[in-house]
Amino acid sequence: MRKYVRPFVFFFRQIYNLLMKYLVVGVWSIILGNVLGFIVGDLSEQTYVPLNVTIMALVIGEVAAFSVTMISKSADKQIGNVKKSSEN
Repeated sequence: MRKYVRPFVFFFRQIYNLLMKYLVVGVWSIILGNVLGFIVGDLSEQTYVPLNVTIMALVIGEVAAFSVTMISKSADKQIGNVKKSSEN
């Protein structure tokens, strides 16, 4: 029974870590986006609409987090390939 449970625990732990990372990015994107939206709205004398700012900040923050993760993974693979070929 133990050999069947171990892959599920590993899988759910990976999903949990990934979910927590993007959840934290989402929360901070909303907070900082609303602060920035309020300041920019006040300085440009435009109406501050919290829902619009929240949606835009959340989308931009999550896309940025996902992009940085993908770029880092691809760069890490390239560095690993260079190190392996230089050792031979």
